Amino acid sequence: VGRVPGGLLAGDTATFHRVETPMAMITVFPARRIHTMDPSLPEATAIAVRDGRIVEVGSIESLQPWLGRHEHMVDNRFYDAVLLPGLIDPHMHPGLIALMLACEWITPEAW
Repeated sequence: VGRVPGGLLAGDTATFHRVETPMAMITVFPARRIHTMDPSLPEATAIAVRDGRIVEVGSIESLQPWLGRHEHMVDNRFYDAVLLPGLIDPHMHPGLIALMLACEWITPEAW
């Protein structure tokens, strides 16, 4: 018989407790228009965010059943704004683009 760490074969028992960590509050940002880039829901008027991650997109009305179960706050700073997804191009910086556009580009495909 092999040894089991913690003495489990000798009759020791361990009690495990589930630790509930409180979830961060959800912040809902209403906006005049949100371009989602999702063909099934191209535009929305509210976005819910928790810990820097989008958790739901729709309208204030469509979010209500979901928000009713979670602690949340409404932040109206973008109420009259149009929101777009963040687009990141990790290979080009504005200053670099300005320098490179003056160069001749030789690429395998038309650019």
